[in-house]
Amino acid sequence: MQSELKSPGRRRTPRSLFFPLLLIALGIVLLLENLGLLGESVGAILLKLWPFLLILLGVDGILDRSGVAGPSFLIGLGIVFLLSNFGYLQVDVWQALFTLWPILLIAWGFDWVFGRRTWLTSLIGVIVTLAVLIMAVSFLNGGLNPAARQAIAHDLANAEKLEMTLNLPAASLRVRPASSAEAQIDGFIPRSSIFEVQEEFSLQDERAVYNLSLQGNFVAVPGLSGNWLWEFALPAQPELILHIQQGAGNVDLDLSGLALQTLNAEFGAGQFKVVLPAGEDATVKISGAVGQMLIIVPKQAAIRLRCDRGLAFLRLPDDYHGDGVEYTSPSYDQASQKIELDLSMAVGAVIIQAR
Repeated sequence: MQSELKSPGRRRTPRSLFFPLLLIALGIVLLLENLGLLGESVGAILLKLWPFLLILLGVDGILDRSGVAGPSFLIGLGIVFLLSNFGYLQVDVWQALFTLWPILLIAWGFDWVFGRRTWLTSLIGVIVTLAVLIMAVSFLNGGLNPAARQAIAHDLANAEKLEMTLNLPAASLRVRPASSAEAQIDGFIPRSSIFEVQEEFSLQDERAVYNLSLQGNFVAVPGLSGNWLWEFALPAQPELILHIQQGAGNVDLDLSGLALQTLNAEFGAGQFKVVLPAGEDATVKISGAVGQMLIIVPKQAAIRLRCDRGLAFLRLPDDYHGDGVEYTSPSYDQASQKIELDLSMAVGAVIIQAR
């Protein structure tokens, strides 16, 4: 009789496994550090491994049976960022995201058809979505993406100074020293039906001015028209004044061998990497909202750094000294080359390397 009067038990809500999985991963990294099996510092390893947070969130979503689309997207996003952080992804990570975003639509489709019915159907949806992602990333990584790009060239003639302004709301930007001795700007820019490239180039006495910006509703459907990689090759002379404004994406500037005078840059989200030239005094001002800022400076150059950071991690060479806001490299006052760095980062990491 007593058993018949028992009320049905309450359905227990499954607990989230995100934090237990996070503790396990963190414990493994710290254990390897204590055993001396890590070739890099814990901070450097954690900077590379942060995409595991996305993967753990995705796995937690699968175990919680919260559908296919969200967990698959998070796991795929984490895999792409991990491959990029460890150098296995040759294509730019933001270029990959701009190109591969339709996979999210595939995941949503599986979610509506199969999601939450059974563990098996959910698992099949995740496996199929990740398989499509892996094949697409392999396709991009092999350089098979037939994106339409337009070559540009602007003759600098006898200009002694080049002022270059790039305004790219969402893109992957690369700047390199030119391989030839010709005094001209060479590059490749994307062609698309959803935005229009505005180029302005002029020679004024001994000064060259190049401005590039975009017009159009391209942010609404990123990657729909192919490659969003912008590449420029610049000559060793003339003196360079470079202005960059970018919303989302990666910036990769190899300015070694160039006569850099001033670099002013702002970016919203992404990775900003710049290699500064040896033998040239320069003023560099960069501000970012979310992401990583990597500044590679010449070993022989004297550096004075002012860094304003909110929740950003700061890593400097061991011989730099400062008060938490301003830092200088050894023998700053006596050095023949001086670089002034004025950096600002809200969330992420600021890394200065000397080589």
